[in-house]
Amino acid sequence: YNDKDWSWYPRQYVCKKVYRPEDSICEEYELVPSTKSCVSIYSTSKTTTDGEKQCVNTGGHLASIHGNTVNDYIRRSSISGNLKDGVLIGLKQMGSNATALAWNDQTPVDYTNFTKDFPNNALGQCFAMQTGSIAGDWVNVVCEKTTIPFVCTKPAYDLPDVFKTGMCPTQNYSDGDMIYSPMFPKTNNHEQP
Repeated sequence: YNDKDWSWYPRQYVCKKVYRPEDSICEEYELVPSTKSCVSIYSTSKTTTDGEKQCVNTGGHLASIHGNTVNDYIRRSSISGNLKDGVLIGLKQMGSNATALAWNDQTPVDYTNFTKDFPNNALGQCFAMQTGSIAGDWVNVVCEKTTIPFVCTKPAYDLPDVFKTGMCPTQNYSDGDMIYSPMFPKTNNHEQP
């Protein structure tokens, strides 16, 4: 709209919805506090391929973990959900090189939490978090043979608490509400199109 001359319009601003905390930016996922990560843990056992398919169907990928806060959140949430035998995450070894790693969502591998003597490509090229360990260590698993619960993640996006507006309505609107603007848009000769 910046390419139009709006000087004829009596109000030189656009009203936007006030963001409410109950409007989840993670949808059916949970926002990890103090991060920009959304997490969803599934108790159904799947292989990495089937787990990734389910994650993609909900807008995410098998978990990519970029810090201790998210790693701890996944471990604690898994334990509270009685998932004590581990959960699949979205890290894979590339080829036979134990140090060539990639997340399913293609984000950089900037954090790892391997248990001692891992990664070990002789044990498989995919990874799971050991939820029974206090540290939530990661171990290799065989991609298409290991079936355990899995974790999906997707990014949370920044939203301000309140959008700055001029003389906009003060009430909150919900999805499906009808919002009418009787004076907009008008053509330059102030007639409705």
